[in-house]
Amino acid sequence: MKRKYILMFCVVVSLLLQACSLQKTAANEGSKALPSNKLISVEDLAPYFDQYLNAAMVLSDGVSSVIYNESFSARQLSPYSTFKILNALIALEVGVVKIDNSIRKWDGTKYDRVELNQDQDLASAMRYSAVWYYQQLAREIGKNNMQNYLNKIGYGNMDISGGIDRFWLSSSLLISANEQLDFIIRLYYNRLPFSQKNMEYVKSIMRQSGYPIEVYGKTGSSGNGDGWFIGYALLNNKPYFFATYIAGNGATSPQARDKTIKIIEGFLSR
Repeated sequence: MKRKYILMFCVVVSLLLQACSLQKTAANEGSKALPSNKLISVEDLAPYFDQYLNAAMVLSDGVSSVIYNESFSARQLSPYSTFKILNALIALEVGVVKIDNSIRKWDGTKYDRVELNQDQDLASAMRYSAVWYYQQLAREIGKNNMQNYLNKIGYGNMDISGGIDRFWLSSSLLISANEQLDFIIRLYYNRLPFSQKNMEYVKSIMRQSGYPIEVYGKTGSSGNGDGWFIGYALLNNKPYFFATYIAGNGATSPQARDKTIKIIEGFLSR
């Protein structure tokens, strides 16, 4: 009888070891699995960008990537309004605004775009790219908090010497397309030094409307013939990350956005 129980115990242990081995093998195979949609080539991207004097695009599925204009994608440039993403995260984290209480009053200054001439909250100021709102948040955040978070993240050259409400606007702060992409990937996977609740909220207000695919991102521009669009798109529940910059020949940030979305929709959703 004792021998019978010993044999039964050995069989159970053997089966458990086999199951663990199969799970480990499956996990290893899953981590090496190729994405269902292959990334496009640099040659595919060229027709979208060769009209501009300078252009860069970094596109990744988190496993592999394609880079249009490698040298320029490594060049650090002003982030312009793409910095609103990080500005919003820091403002929430240090408590100068709350998700359900982020309204700031319009001071009556008249702007060319009528949608800016009204009170704003985090979501509307992100949607309308209201510079005045995020400048006010930056002043409330203060130099020490702002610098500490840029250092923690390693955001671009981390230089805010251009002024607490100006450093990201054609000033001291610079960041490359490669670095923008890294920032967006870390945001998507909640790997930045902010609460998950705050990161999820900021991602939600980055949603772009009026497009046939699900896209989250932020534009940015000096207004003098250049434009950023950074973010990610979800296709079949799979994220595709991007950082696009164009300059010259009438370039604008809406052009950067539309071209990026067209590329993702056309090549990756097939």
